[in-house]
Amino acid sequence: IQLLSEHGYGAMNLRMLAKKVGIQASSLYNYIDSKQQLLFLLCEETTENLLVEFDRTVNAADPPADRLRKFVAFHLGYHIVNRKQASVLQMEIRSLTAKNYQAVSKLQRLYTDKVRGIVDSGVEIGAFQVRDSEIATFALLQMLTAVTRWYRPQGRLSLEQLVEIYTDLSLG
Repeated sequence: IQLLSEHGYGAMNLRMLAKKVGIQASSLYNYIDSKQQLLFLLCEETTENLLVEFDRTVNAADPPADRLRKFVAFHLGYHIVNRKQASVLQMEIRSLTAKNYQAVSKLQRLYTDKVRGIVDSGVEIGAFQVRDSEIATFALLQMLTAVTRWYRPQGRLSLEQLVEIYTDLSLG
């Protein structure tokens, strides 16, 4: 993750990885078949972890506004704590083969559908005023995920302050 986030998929090679972990390059093939497989496994794992943590954090029985609050706090916190993984997933998914891209995209769609479920539930009971829940879901996810590009924990806003601001924006 560190090498991919620093150098990008195109510039990172398996020799760099072998040196970083302290083994011979040829020994890597005992663990992975290729750099492509490594990228796929990292993207898959990151997305699967998001799905698992979403389910642990967001209770489907809660009212939509409460679910949205929990989701915003979870998504921001996860992406800030796992900034490098999130960055690799966002930036390097384009480097996956068509088959691998499709597999990771399928997992990402499951996550998006969970978020859209919150939005749709809120619209259904009149808690959210949204013209197009699909667009609202995409906008919400982009707004929250982009935080990895600019937020710095040592900056002027604490994570709690950031969550409060983003929650207000999301509910607005």
